[in-house]
Amino acid sequence: MTASCQRAPSGVQKTLDSWESTTTGESMDVSGDALVEALFEQRHVGVAVCDSNGRLLRFNSALESMVGPAVHSSQDTWASAYRLSDASGASPLTPGEVPLARALAGEIVVDAPITMRRPGEPVRHLHCTTTPLRQGSRITAALVLVTQVTEATEDDDSAAGHKIRAARHRQRMNQMRDVSVRLAAIANHQIRTPLTVIRGHVELLEADADHLPAPARRALPAIKSGVDSLTEALTALSHASDLAHATDPTLEPIDLIDVAERAITQACAVHPDIRVQLFTGPTDYVPASADPLWVRRAIAALIDAVRDSTSDTGVAVHVTEDGDTVRVSLSPAGTPQAPSVNAKLTNFRGDSTANPHGLGMLLAQTVALAHDGGLDIAESHAGTTVTLLLSREPDVPP
Repeated sequence: MTASCQRAPSGVQKTLDSWESTTTGESMDVSGDALVEALFEQRHVGVAVCDSNGRLLRFNSALESMVGPAVHSSQDTWASAYRLSDASGASPLTPGEVPLARALAGEIVVDAPITMRRPGEPVRHLHCTTTPLRQGSRITAALVLVTQVTEATEDDDSAAGHKIRAARHRQRMNQMRDVSVRLAAIANHQIRTPLTVIRGHVELLEADADHLPAPARRALPAIKSGVDSLTEALTALSHASDLAHATDPTLEPIDLIDVAERAITQACAVHPDIRVQLFTGPTDYVPASADPLWVRRAIAALIDAVRDSTSDTGVAVHVTEDGDTVRVSLSPAGTPQAPSVNAKLTNFRGDSTANPHGLGMLLAQTVALAHDGGLDIAESHAGTTVTLLLSREPDVPP
């Protein structure tokens, strides 16, 4: 226990000085001092007085609620009787380290942190301020003032209790987020590895397709398409995992047109047969403050989603700006697919599981929300248009 000094806080010291002045030169009458009585009536401050032999003379109700009833024994047993330990709760106090015992030895202790654990209860953290009481040069008694810094518990219906519950809730949510991130990473690894094996064997079979039976040749495109779809879903899952692990986007000045061009390059590298046309407004520069990696991944995911809604795999990407909002709109550039395919994009608002690219759409929506924006989905005679809306200057904590 190292928390000590030479003088108690002014309010406490005035009380103690007043007590000392009334007892100097005469036998101490603890029960008759009005100031002492006022101290003992405190509801939130524990107060105890012992004589020079370590006998507890007074012990108020506030202190009893914190540590239990008074133990009428010598000071050598206080530490064990009240299960007192240091501030960490790891090391039990020795008899001489108990704050009230230190006061009997002539030491003034200010806000010394200690802990105690009553059977079947959580650890309580206490702060103790003590001083010796003297008659002349002789110590005749000692006083301790105790405050509890863990009064509130999760079950309390107080403001402090609400704060504890809110902190516990945040802690649980962070733990759940960490678990989901690890789960996504594990799933990504454990599924992608066998998919790579399957893809390799499909390519081997395609190279020797002339020697395969006709049913096997007809099955190869379906197997390859299924592998491609699972690979795309895993990529979106991996990106979603990255977003879940990050707290906020890393904002920097970007040119949205440049980011869109990079996303198109990324999408075309994955799907060489795709045709993507980029359209811009009257200017070739659309400035914004955004996370370029997040935005690029969102645009690439939307290109992939819209690609399946057109029969000739053509996608038109329009980058525009309107005041404080910048937009990336994606629509079919060829002949629209059947209405049922477009409906799957439109139905994303209500049920992402109905959309074969639900993960990619959800990823784009997450990126938009992180930039004070949103995801707009609209139908027309030309097909479904998906628009990524971003605030030009998102309100994101630094």
